[in-house]
Amino acid sequence: MIVPRLRETWHFFWEHLTDLLWRLMPVAFPLLLLSQYRWLLVHDGDQKAASGDFLMLLPAVLASVMATGITLHYAVAIVDGAERSRVMPLRAALADAPRLIFVQLLAGLCIMAGLLLLILPGIYLMGLLLPAYVLVVKERRSTLDALREAWLRFRPGAWWLGFGVMGLLLILLVVMSGLQALAGLTDGVPAFPRLLICTGLEVLGLLCAQIVPILLVRFYVLEREAAGGTKTV
Repeated sequence: MIVPRLRETWHFFWEHLTDLLWRLMPVAFPLLLLSQYRWLLVHDGDQKAASGDFLMLLPAVLASVMATGITLHYAVAIVDGAERSRVMPLRAALADAPRLIFVQLLAGLCIMAGLLLLILPGIYLMGLLLPAYVLVVKERRSTLDALREAWLRFRPGAWWLGFGVMGLLLILLVVMSGLQALAGLTDGVPAFPRLLICTGLEVLGLLCAQIVPILLVRFYVLEREAAGGTKTV
């Protein structure tokens, strides 16, 4: 079950990679540029000094949330049959950003607590609660309603989705480590080029992370079909 779904997700991600990049860039690049400016030029890469810098952390969080919203809207529109050139998800993602932030906060706390309890409960909660992101975008639900509906609706496939997300996160961890290693090679580069290079690597990492919301959309579609909904893909 998991391997075919991950393969389908990868094919969708790879096929739409360029479209996603051009939709993410106008939001992600300026926000991550500000975050990297604070990190590299203000704090000189000092983790301790940067740990409480709101102006560094907030843009990075907003970039992540906005990227997730854009990807969810894009993927939902494509599986519903929209033409790529007509899918402009930025405005919709902006409108959904507050609800997505609260979903991330509440679901994240529950998942973290589950991971601390011998890991498996956290993996199950990933599969159970993360589809709430799609419910916010596709069904226009509020934060609490989306989490409650996800809890009730997605139990049959929660295990395979949870293990799928965990597998993707482990792969992304390796990718992010590689990108950080590349960023570390820029230590002797002048400030402005270094800033642009490191920001570009951050955007690349954020783009790779969009495979997770794509998997959530795929899971939502499959569960809807299993429940008797209209097949869309």
